[in-house]
Amino acid sequence: MAETIDVGATDGEFDAVGLAQDLRRAFAALSEPDREVLRLVTWEELDLSATAQVLGCSRTAAAVRLYRARQRLARLMGTTTTTANRVLLPARGGTR
Repeated sequence: MAETIDVGATDGEFDAVGLAQDLRRAFAALSEPDREVLRLVTWEELDLSATAQVLGCSRTAAAVRLYRARQRLARLMGTTTTTANRVLLPARGGTR
């Protein structure tokens, strides 16, 4: 099982540098399929329909993959999914 990485912050308190380092380590520990779906939605800012097209699956399957990847990332970071989503979601917000 993967190692848990303590981010050292509560939901409301972020140490930006430490959090970025923890995020990089946790992201690197994810499987390639998890990293891919997170990259498409977070960094490429694709909506779920476009993400599904890139992944070659249905929109529902892409949503499930994204949900599970966020869960695994949060677990690796030793934080809640809410905190992980706050770190990952684009500034304009939303879960698309």
